[in-house]
Amino acid sequence: SLRERLAVRRIVAAHPNLRGVMERWQSYERKDTPEAQYISDIDKIMACRMIFLDGGKKWHEWNGYQTGREDMVTRIRAKLLTDMGHKLFNELEKDIDANPQVFPYSEMRERAHQLVIDMPGLGSGE
Repeated sequence: SLRERLAVRRIVAAHPNLRGVMERWQSYERKDTPEAQYISDIDKIMACRMIFLDGGKKWHEWNGYQTGREDMVTRIRAKLLTDMGHKLFNELEKDIDANPQVFPYSEMRERAHQLVIDMPGLGSGE
């Protein structure tokens, strides 16, 4: 966003030694180099690995859904940019397959328990 770009310019102007760091960060955001693409893949794989190590708790609560293995694998694979990223994800997928309790659902299902607030004049939430 414009606001973020202006903030980055102010920070770099105030701290010129950060210019190289900011250039790398912007390259990462654009994913315009092999290094940036690889780091992007590692970010996605590590996030999934952390969810796996936590027993899948956060993934099951993602966006109000319980999400299954197929959905998780499809979503992450679609975002990987490098051959090495795919190879690393293959290793994670082996761990996931060996521990089906982590991602037990085969499809996305709405959570059975949802917060419903009745607000006068607006009717009850559904």
